[in-house]
Amino acid sequence: AREQVRFFEEWLHLQRGEVMSSPRLDVLADGMDTDGLAAEMQQEVRDLVAFHMERGDGWADVLRSPYSLARTERLAAIYGVPAWDGTGEPPLLPEGERSGLPSGARMLYTSDGSTNPFRRGAYIRREILCDTVLPPPNDLPPDSLTPPPVEPGTTTREAFAAKVEGEPCASCHAGFTPLGYALEAYDGLGRFRADEWLVTVEGEDQGTAPVDTRTIPEVDSGDRTESVGPVDLSERIASSAKANGCFAEHYVSYAFRRPTTGQDICVAADLASRIDEGLGLDEAFRAIALESTFRNRLLED
Repeated sequence: AREQVRFFEEWLHLQRGEVMSSPRLDVLADGMDTDGLAAEMQQEVRDLVAFHMERGDGWADVLRSPYSLARTERLAAIYGVPAWDGTGEPPLLPEGERSGLPSGARMLYTSDGSTNPFRRGAYIRREILCDTVLPPPNDLPPDSLTPPPVEPGTTTREAFAAKVEGEPCASCHAGFTPLGYALEAYDGLGRFRADEWLVTVEGEDQGTAPVDTRTIPEVDSGDRTESVGPVDLSERIASSAKANGCFAEHYVSYAFRRPTTGQDICVAADLASRIDEGLGLDEAFRAIALESTFRNRLLED
């Protein structure tokens, strides 16, 4: 089980920076002690995966999980539920606010409490769906990668959308920013919100503005159905064949310790197909261990 946990840590980049004190975060935290909070968020993801593995569930069940595995009072407070004691049935997440891994605090927090829909959307598109996200071109105008300033009455979504409304940015960003806009339902500490608290980098309170999470996320190519928010988005991701295919691709690469090319692609495709048919996470890990290409290695002369 420890090896499987290590896989998720690598794939999902669980071990990244701590929440750091800053003028903006000092205001947004609203008195919450954030020291060590990131580690608690990371542990929740480990617990979430382990919980569903023990139940014989599949990857889609993690992506749409209705449970909070937050063990501490302060992390549970972010979700508005009681802390989980580590045994028995975990608390249910508030209905209509969250669903599964994409809405977990670990997937959402930033070191300074800000949100960046571009980064959130690119992460889902690249890491969870295994779609290509092209890097920014080298000839971008000055300050193109600098987050827009916080202004009264303007949400983060509106400010970021204005930044890429023209070409060459609009076409590329259309592939992943809608995913990030749906996740604007959560602030930089992962708290659900209907209104965004606008705070500048310098910590100046600029009031609030209503959040709009309606998007056309196009999880599957060509699907132009509107999504009303993050719960719906999690369900679309969990229901997409891309999700299991991405899991299989990452795990085959992790188990074989090489990029998935040649025969490995076929192994990953077969594993994804079996997961689609109901293979649980624990069984999926065992299936790769039994693969002849995993047990046998070719040695050069």
